Amino acid sequence: MNDRYKYRIWDKIAKKYADINYDIRLCSRTGKIFVNGLDEESNLFDVEFCTGKKSKDKKLIFDGDRINTSYGKAFVFWFEQRGAWGYEFALDCGLLSDELDSDIEWIGTIHDKEDKHVK
Repeated sequence: MNDRYKYRIWDKIAKKYADINYDIRLCSRTGKIFVNGLDEESNLFDVEFCTGKKSKDKKLIFDGDRINTSYGKAFVFWFEQRGAWGYEFALDCGLLSDELDSDIEWIGTIHDKEDKHVK
């Protein structure tokens, strides 16, 4: 499977990533998901899509991840106006690129405490 098609699902109630092979079905790029046994869309989960990019230690980077670049600490987001993955830090933002891959350090997910992965 191409890495950019991977995703992870955050369970808002359990406060952990859900087992996507068990009871959850992804229905669209917008992150709408349905849970087996329910007839309507569930708002109990957040879908985080993979950027297809990897950090310098080969860890996949997902939407909302916190990273450290040569420009400083940032978080990853889908840059709708550009149709590309971007990163935002302090007062600026940029696009994730292949050239940047070797410099990206993965710090944590959007759900981790700020200082959990800081060395």
